[in-house]
Amino acid sequence: MLDYKDILNKHYVLHLSAREISRQAGVSKSGILKFIRAFELCNALDFPLPPGITNAGIAQKVYGKSAKVRSRDESYEYPDYQQVHRLMNERKNMTLQVCWARYCRRCQDEGKKSYQYRQF
Repeated sequence: MLDYKDILNKHYVLHLSAREISRQAGVSKSGILKFIRAFELCNALDFPLPPGITNAGIAQKVYGKSAKVRSRDESYEYPDYQQVHRLMNERKNMTLQVCWARYCRRCQDEGKKSYQYRQF
């Protein structure tokens, strides 16, 4: 989740550019600019921020919903990467494609969703 308070402080207090804020925060410049535009259009908040407001509170007022933490989709069966590593080291002609095909077959037999090769 973005640190909204930090972004706003850097923008309004330190007068840093979106490029510099994005470099420091490790997020895209367009994401910073979209947040700043949304904050400026928001009627419920203004800078300086009210005392005690949290990042979740800022997200709620700016976007009308709380910020979601993205995580892995739990409906997919997670591959056993230790076994893949072991197989590729022990067997001379073992490839990642063969390991992925075995993983897909095992998931299909168990009735679970498998990752595509690119995500595997």
